[in-house]
Parts: sequence; C-alpha cells; structure tokens
Amino acid sequence: MDSSTVKWLSRLMAAASVTSWLETHGTLIDKKRKLVTPPHIRVNKLQEQVAQAMRICSERRIPCRLIGLKARQVGLSTISIAAAYHQCRLRPTSFLLIGDEYEKSVKNLLDMFNRFAKHDQAEWGNAYHQPSGKF
Repeated sequence: MDSSTVKWLSRLMAAASVTSWLETHGTLIDKKRKLVTPPHIRVNKLQEQVAQAMRICSERRIPCRLIGLKARQVGLSTISIAAAYHQCRLRPTSFLLIGDEYEKSVKNLLDMFNRFAKHDQAEWGNAYHQPSGKF
C-alpha cells in the first residue's frame, strides 16, 4: 500500500467510532502516571455501551445527551472525554463544555483532552491549537 492509502485507511478507522479511535490512536495515563498507548488500550464493556448509545443517537439523528451516574475508576470519564475529542475532530465545533463538581477534576479532564490531541497520530484533516482550545 502506498502512503496515501495508509493515511486514508487510518482516517477511516479513526472516524469509524470513538472506541476504534481510542484503541488505535488514544493515549492514556495509568495509575503509575505512565503513558499507555495502542495496542495496550482496550475499551471495557461500559465504554462500548456508551459508544453504542452514541452511535444509535447519531444514526437516528437525535441529540445525544447521556447522564452517567458513575462509580470511580470504571472508565466513564475516559470514554466521555474521548467521545468529545472524537466529535471535535469529526466536525466543526464552536463550543465544548467540560464540567465537574470539583476544579481539580475539570483540570484532569481537560488534561486528558489535551493529551489525546497531543499524541493523536490519526489523519483528521484539521489541527488543534491547545492554547486557544480551537481546531
């Protein structure tokens, strides 16, 4: 395969779903504060269910508003921020709100979003400017 075909396939795979993007292009931090990159990232059942609900909403062209009442350390924040990042890459976005009850949690979520952008090698056709938060 030539390089243009590889880039096209990479973009197609990344755009296919947030879970395929996360498993092939995402970058996480483990409990020891070390970077985890593909192929060592695998989505769990909850993350796949969230992605499936988002796909259903998208296919039916209805707004997707999911409320997660969550326990700690189940991957809901990860899939939520990955989905937000994925959507911002797929289509023009003028506004994204990342919120939480605690300021430290918001910082962690924003750090996760910025880490996705910094390490993402997918061919999206747009660029992310971290200081301004714009694509």
